[in-house]
Parts: sequence; C-alpha cells; structure tokens
Amino acid sequence: MKPAIILQNGSKLNEQQFVHYFERKVLYTIRKFKFLGGIKQKLSIKELFLFNKIGNIQISHECLDDISVLILQAMMKNKGKQRISLLLPRYKNIIRPFYLMSREEMLLYSKIKKVKFMNNLPQITKKHKITNNIQISELNSFLDELWKNQKNIKNSIVNSLLKIENLL
Repeated sequence: MKPAIILQNGSKLNEQQFVHYFERKVLYTIRKFKFLGGIKQKLSIKELFLFNKIGNIQISHECLDDISVLILQAMMKNKGKQRISLLLPRYKNIIRPFYLMSREEMLLYSKIKKVKFMNNLPQITKKHKITNNIQISELNSFLDELWKNQKNIKNSIVNSLLKIENLL
C-alpha cells in the first residue's frame, strides 16, 4: 500500500494506519478536554463529521488551521482575553473535537471513510465578529508560507493559547 500521508515527524502511514491515527487523536482530544460531559450517547468519529448539534451541544468543525488563523486575527484586532477565550476547545456548549487536527488530515479522513466534510463555524464566532476586517485568506497565506519552513507554527499558536487558558 502506498502512504496516504506523511506526518510532521516524517512517519509514513498507509490508509488503514492513518484512519487509526486520526481516530485516536480525535478521541484523545475528546478525553483531554472532557467534551462528552453533556452527551449521554457514544459517538463515532463519522457522526462528529456529520452532526452540527447533539442535544444542547454544538459541534464545531474548526481545525488547527482555522483556530490558528482566528487566534492571530483576534490578537491583531486586540480583542482581549474574552474574545480569545471563545477559541478554546470547549466554550460553553460548543465543542471542537477536531481542534488538534489539520485541514489536510480532516479532508483525507473524510475521503478515505467517504464521509461528507462539513465546515461548520459556530454561531459564537460569527456573533462576536472575530472574523471581520482582517482578511482570513491573507492570514492563511501568511501561515502557509511559514508552514513551509516551520512545520509546527500552527501547533505552536494553538498550544500557546492552551497554555494561557487558565489566565483567560
């Protein structure tokens, strides 16, 4: 089998290994941030891709790429700690199970598993206008250029937010 993806650390994975890696990483994210507190039923990764809402829990499909851009944008607009805290993995009734996954990984998983990929921005992001004025495409281009030489830049931005989470 040819490799489906080459990870940042250089590991080459075939489709089956990649699916296993992806599902383990999403389940780790769910456990780490205690997402299932308000959800009584057990969910599959496919269901997380398909659903926008389960009960009163809203599922956001934002990934590492989206979050890193939104964090930079909020910082550039000097939105302060209240607005940046909206971008944490769990905010009130919004969960982001793909918080630590790249867009490339999400698209590849949805292709392998034949699941429709929905990119659902939560209402909270729209309501507080984090995404206005500064062009997301410009920030994405900027981060993609940095990504070519510095593979961990998006991870570093998101991890920095997680480290200061207690201060927000």
